[in-house]
Amino acid sequence: MFDRDFGSEIWDMDFERIVSLETWKTKFKEFLHKAISLYERRIEKCDLMLEVSDVLHENVFDANVSVRKRVDIYLQATIVSSGERLNFHHRLYLGPLSKQ
Repeated sequence: MFDRDFGSEIWDMDFERIVSLETWKTKFKEFLHKAISLYERRIEKCDLMLEVSDVLHENVFDANVSVRKRVDIYLQATIVSSGERLNFHHRLYLGPLSKQ
C-alpha cells in the first residue's frame, strides 16, 4: 500500500536552508524516530546519532563547485524477535545546497 507520508518530512529537509545546524539535526532526528516507530516494527529501543559535514564537489569541465551536506546516521536498536542488539550506519547526501 502506498503511503504518501513515508519519508516526506526528511525529503522536504533536503531543500531547507540550514540556519542552525543543531536545530536542523534535532528536527532530522525527530523525523527519523517518527518514521522508525511508525514503519519499522522489527526493532525497538532506538538510539540515533547524526554527524553532519560539508562535501565539496568540483566539476573540472565547467569550474562549478557544489556544496552538499553529508549526513552519517548511526542507529543502535534491539531486534524485537531475538533481543539482539543491532548497529546500523547509513550515509546520506543532501543538496546541492549552493553553487559558486
